[in-house]
Amino acid sequence: MPNAPIRGTAVLAKGILVLRTIADLREPTSFTVLQKKTGLPKGTLHRILQALIAENLVSQGMQNRTYQLGLDLLRLANVALSNVHLRDVAQQECRQLCNITGETVNLIARDGLKAIIIDRFDTEKAVSSSESIGLHIHLHCAAAGKAIAAFLSDDELESALSKHKLEKFTTKTITTRTKLKRHLEVVRTQGFATNDGETDPSVFGIAAPIFDLRNQVVGSVNLTVPQFRLKTKESDRQIHAVLDASERISQSMGHVS
Repeated sequence: MPNAPIRGTAVLAKGILVLRTIADLREPTSFTVLQKKTGLPKGTLHRILQALIAENLVSQGMQNRTYQLGLDLLRLANVALSNVHLRDVAQQECRQLCNITGETVNLIARDGLKAIIIDRFDTEKAVSSSESIGLHIHLHCAAAGKAIAAFLSDDELESALSKHKLEKFTTKTITTRTKLKRHLEVVRTQGFATNDGETDPSVFGIAAPIFDLRNQVVGSVNLTVPQFRLKTKESDRQIHAVLDASERISQSMGHVS
């Protein structure tokens, strides 16, 4: 039984009720049946259905005037399932990477043309950081974001850049598309990305992409090192550790290199 709607979210709750009703009926459903099952007034139900159709969360049969769940719900479900699976298979590798390097590790999932932290592993040496689970990652300056952006298709990258402001955070942040594309070519060639004070002068990041069985980038694994603890002689070892972790996670996701 659905929980009581939170104050101020009545319309959202009604929309969710309509989606759940269509899902429970498991077949294309008429307006009359939907109204009977939901108990919503005709005008309210009509407006909700039109809004859901506009967002591709519900589709409408043109001939028999029936309603069923839209394809965008499938995309959202696939993202959710993929993220749950990625988190499950990556936990051991991320924890091991954290233990080997003694530094903070973040697991990043691709969410369409965005990226989001879905897990975090700290050590006793961890310093205060704005990185937290649920935080969206910048594709143009964070190592974890660049590791994903570099392996998007040309069309996906163009679409992402058209919606993504290249915000300047430090003097090292890349803020032009031309320079960013050249930089991403380097990331693609070497197989990993770094963030040398591009989001925060006190932070150095190393990230490598994670691929699935379709050879599509689904996320990245990221190592965060405070600049004061950064040692040149250890950076190669840290990069190789991140690459090894991302490769094993990709294999667990079904990717064959």
